[in-house]
Amino acid sequence: MAEVLGAQGNNKAIICDRCFASVKAGSDFCPECGAPLGNGPTEGSDSAVYTELARANLLRMRGDYTAAQEQCRAILHKFPNNVSANQLLGDICVETGDLEQAKEWYELALDIAPDSESIRQKLEITRQRIEHKETEGLVEQLGLPPTKPRNGAFALTLAALVVSVGFIAYLIGSNRNKTATNEPTRTTITAPAERPTQTTSNPGPTSSDQTGQTTIQNPPVSAKGAAEDRALAQLITQRNPYGDRLISLTQDPRSGLVILTYSVNENEDEKQIGAALAASAFDNSLNASILTVRAIRKDLLTYVADAHRAAYEETKSESWQSQNANDPTALGRHIFAQEWTPNGTTTPSSSTPNNSTDPSAQVPGP
Repeated sequence: MAEVLGAQGNNKAIICDRCFASVKAGSDFCPECGAPLGNGPTEGSDSAVYTELARANLLRMRGDYTAAQEQCRAILHKFPNNVSANQLLGDICVETGDLEQAKEWYELALDIAPDSESIRQKLEITRQRIEHKETEGLVEQLGLPPTKPRNGAFALTLAALVVSVGFIAYLIGSNRNKTATNEPTRTTITAPAERPTQTTSNPGPTSSDQTGQTTIQNPPVSAKGAAEDRALAQLITQRNPYGDRLISLTQDPRSGLVILTYSVNENEDEKQIGAALAASAFDNSLNASILTVRAIRKDLLTYVADAHRAAYEETKSESWQSQNANDPTALGRHIFAQEWTPNGTTTPSSSTPNNSTDPSAQVPGP
């Protein structure tokens, strides 16, 4: 009888708090919904599937999305509560254009890790893109004419106005030349005094032609342009402490290139501010794969560099953050490559994926 009671005690079950399924006592996670059980580390932690996650991420970066998805599903088959595998599946679906499926994967990952801010941001951006796509489809079904930007017409009107003013100035200058020629000889003494007036009347060369140096203007972020550019610029302005430095932002959906121009004050580090703005751009734009930053100080271009998403993703690992937590310049040194300065030098990146702690850089290819 004691043995029977002992056997019954060993088969004691517990109830999952999330799905209320009956789970064997001592289990680390629920086999039905993947929720972690108890206070100890779960089997689905990243440390247990480090190699598998790194291989899946490497396949994604190489463009082999089918193999990457199979690798992630194999991980979830053994460890249903692994947050990284769910999040990586969402990233793969975004890159392949399946936004609905990506939203579901991000929601599953957020259910397992509700305190993850990065997953929450990815889910929010994906939902916004789905709503924008649905709105475009509805407009097309209703037969409404698409709204086209009027920047082209405005630019043509402005160009015509400039040409007209230039032509009138040319006529005025020509008439003054004729008047000066027909005057008596005694009045030729005043001719040199009139030459500057003639020069200012005609369309003259720009400041860059006169000095031999190119002057970079600092216009504020335009209220016109592509809706996607304005949306990303607004997110960076609201969520980054250096957001008010943003001058302009353009995106190329074909290559995933984002060009970001910002201003810096005297004695400020262009590289550190550029790294902070680049991080916000990568976090708020899933399509951005490469980012070019351009720093402006006193109307002059002082710094240009490129940052790749793969290098930025490496900085999110726990080992990298623990090593560089107290170094505000570490992010810029790690992600920037092809750096340009006013003296004309171009330096390679100080960090390459092969030397990083990112799992995708340490696992050999298939």
